[in-house]
Amino acid sequence: MRDHYLVLGLKPNANADMITKAYNDLSRAYHTSVYRGSPQEAQELASEVKHAYSVLSNYNSKKEYDNSKLFRIRTPLGFGQELSVDALTSTGPNHGVGEYKPSFWQSVKDLFTGRKPKPRNTAKAEGLFSVVMGMIGQPQLYGECRKQLIQAVEADPYILELHYDLAIMCYKVGEYEQARHELKECLSIDHTDKLSRKFLSML
Repeated sequence: MRDHYLVLGLKPNANADMITKAYNDLSRAYHTSVYRGSPQEAQELASEVKHAYSVLSNYNSKKEYDNSKLFRIRTPLGFGQELSVDALTSTGPNHGVGEYKPSFWQSVKDLFTGRKPKPRNTAKAEGLFSVVMGMIGQPQLYGECRKQLIQAVEADPYILELHYDLAIMCYKVGEYEQARHELKECLSIDHTDKLSRKFLSML
């Protein structure tokens, strides 16, 4: 199943009017008398659009979809404890809470690709994550959340949850290609992560 917003060609912050307009436009475009592909393909696409619209045009089903586990921020293990000012402004190497280490698969990948382990500043990453958590309930700040999470991932590139959260913010502002990239990074850290795999399959 593809993401419903992606099916309608919309960003996840689309309002009801935008959703209805996209549905009407695509319904006409995929009508068998207009669509240039096969009738079967037109019917499949029209059916996908109809299903996406049925979910997003209903307040309750849209809310349930938007708040599903797939699109929830994931807090890295050890984050969320009391932060000092130093954690927010730290610039030097500091493994910080929990002594995060690259996963076995990431270590193997680095070995075979000849990549050197990247420097880590987990304390700074945690500080940036805490800033994001202070803005997370405000859709108008999702672009800023994305910027903060980009910095957090740069500070510590080995934390799966930070890549996942960045993927969510990219998705919410319509940056689907970057969202796909971050989900692939999640799977390179832990290829067994089911949420990352499912999310990526929808995009």
